[in-house]
Amino acid sequence: MKLSELRTRESLDERLEATLMACARRDASLGEAVSEGTLERWYEHPFFSVFVRKGFCEAGRRYLRAQYQHSPDRKRRVLQAAAVGVMAVGPVFDRALKAGLMLPGYAQSTEQMWMIGNHRVRRFDFARRRVRVYPKVGFSPEGIRREIAVRSRLGGKWIQPILEVHEDVFEEPLLDAVPLDRVPDEVRRAEALDAAAEAIGWLNRKDSRELSGAVYIAARREAYEGLRARVYARFAGLDLSLVDEMFSRAEAVIRRAMRVEVGMTHGDFQPGNVLVSNSSASGREIWLIDWEDAGERATVYDVMTWHLQSRRPAGLSERVRSFLSRSDVGPFSLSCSAELAVAMWAVEEWLWLLEASSREGISRVPQGLGLQFRELSRFLKA
Repeated sequence: MKLSELRTRESLDERLEATLMACARRDASLGEAVSEGTLERWYEHPFFSVFVRKGFCEAGRRYLRAQYQHSPDRKRRVLQAAAVGVMAVGPVFDRALKAGLMLPGYAQSTEQMWMIGNHRVRRFDFARRRVRVYPKVGFSPEGIRREIAVRSRLGGKWIQPILEVHEDVFEEPLLDAVPLDRVPDEVRRAEALDAAAEAIGWLNRKDSRELSGAVYIAARREAYEGLRARVYARFAGLDLSLVDEMFSRAEAVIRRAMRVEVGMTHGDFQPGNVLVSNSSASGREIWLIDWEDAGERATVYDVMTWHLQSRRPAGLSERVRSFLSRSDVGPFSLSCSAELAVAMWAVEEWLWLLEASSREGISRVPQGLGLQFRELSRFLKA
């Protein structure tokens, strides 16, 4: 994640220091060696959303270099390369660090790193090869609890194990892996994509069942009305008329469907959430990560989220129109028409967007939701 993204996301809660202090207090309560009495300065890297100590360990630098040296965006590749260079050279790395936060120190603080996400925080421990995941202050831990439950229930070779659980905090192995969209070798990337298609097919078949289109959309309409009321209560003056129109159009298509397959979905299926092993000779050794949005949906949702790149709103309306004319999803498969796939994806996507945008801890309408509204308007007017 870029620093600009971090600042945008942190503007949603503006409690970063309080969050990290709460995480450290939790660690101390679990018996970890945390020097609560003496605060240490943790430095922020100027390019990436990580906080480290001076003299950050070589294992950590290698990890960061592997994560960031291959940008999926060609225009950013030069800047990314320069930033990775800073990370790769110890003295340069230390001089580039910006004054950060005063936080409790740990027994091996130079071998640890804080990384900030949307609703959670990760502390990397390179000495123990573990990652501890915490909720942010003010945000509901429901997503983390859902992830713990889903990963523990599903298991399987594509899901890394959870090592320890402490209520709403858990630990997992530190994987020697990189996101699929940052794998430099084309052959390994293609192998990983095939493995991702196999993994998501396996997941979608879990607890799968068939409903008529009328039964399916009636349940989604009820969910939408509930979320609509919640969003209006949270953000007075927000206009959802575009979503109302989209839902009505999609409803007309879905009601005609003889069957809709419903099953387990990842909920945020995108290249950044598919990790590819660095140590395996084959690109087929992968793990699916970030399960906080997992749940029962139309199984077409994961494939369409991936294919339409819907977590990147810019240009989404054009990608939807292109899919309707070609209906090609690469190594993935669809069991319905392109029109029905788009209708079900749109319904599930907006249920997810409204739910995620009104979660506990979010005090203003997220910027990304505005982009989604603009893309929806372009599609409906086309």
